[in-house]
Amino acid sequence: MADNNMHYNRIYSQTPATTAGGPVPGTGFNPPVPDAPGSDRPGSNPPPSGSPGSDKPENPAPPQDQKPPTPSQPPQLPGAPDTPSRPWMPPYSAAPIYPVTPTQNYGQVRFLNASTGSFPVNVSIDGSSYFSGSGFASLSAYDWISDGFHTVTVRSASGLRSILLQQTFPFLAGQKVTLVLTDATDGSLDLIRIVDTGCSNLPSNSACFRFANMTWPGSNLDLMLGNETVFRNISYQSVSSYKQAIAGNYQFTVVAAAGYAFIRELPLIILGAEGISITAHESLLVFSAAIAAGNDYTAYLIGNTWSSAGLQVLLAQD
Repeated sequence: MADNNMHYNRIYSQTPATTAGGPVPGTGFNPPVPDAPGSDRPGSNPPPSGSPGSDKPENPAPPQDQKPPTPSQPPQLPGAPDTPSRPWMPPYSAAPIYPVTPTQNYGQVRFLNASTGSFPVNVSIDGSSYFSGSGFASLSAYDWISDGFHTVTVRSASGLRSILLQQTFPFLAGQKVTLVLTDATDGSLDLIRIVDTGCSNLPSNSACFRFANMTWPGSNLDLMLGNETVFRNISYQSVSSYKQAIAGNYQFTVVAAAGYAFIRELPLIILGAEGISITAHESLLVFSAAIAAGNDYTAYLIGNTWSSAGLQVLLAQD
């Protein structure tokens, strides 16, 4: 029995048993297994390049001490600038860049000159010109302004262009604002900030309408529709709230405020509104207003009755 064990160990140590393509037990070594002569196993040990039986010409490797010549300068593309120190890309046609209308973090502002002074003015915000050569009764279009506090400066458009007024206002993103230049009680100028936030969720065939008194210090006015009061006791440099108005052509009358607390206002502006006259009103101005559905309007009463500017209404779409 001992002889058999010795014989087995001697055979195992000399010729370890392996399987084709398998590892040698206990060694972790995978010896290459040559193909059997005449083997037609597909993909088994293809002949190396240049070996007998291969139709691929042999490409002998160059000697180790011979290297291909290195060019003294990198290849240059046509039209490339002579700046090898940094990468260069060939020119290409960039897509056109379209201006983006600012909406986020921006509001809008416009300027109304309601001062009866005969000279035009220039208006700048934070040193940037916004409105130039603005005379009495001129209303600019809305312009964009960033959210935050900004300093508004009013100067004479002629002569020494000295500063007539300078004031800082807050401006909010998504909000429309009208700056109204008016006459002050001391003979100087005032700048009034009016927020133009109109109605929302309007019924069909309806609009929004309000009235602003930008005439002279101490004035208090009523706006009448026929014998009905639309807005009552609107003081100087103030503006009424918006009211719903049915679309149509209206004829309003501006009168001095009656001063009676019991006088009611129309809750809705509608064509054909009539009523009984409570007191005798002295008419200051009669004006027409064409109101279209879906819009917001402000009727600015400006000027006075004793200057060349006269008294007039400027109907602005907000």
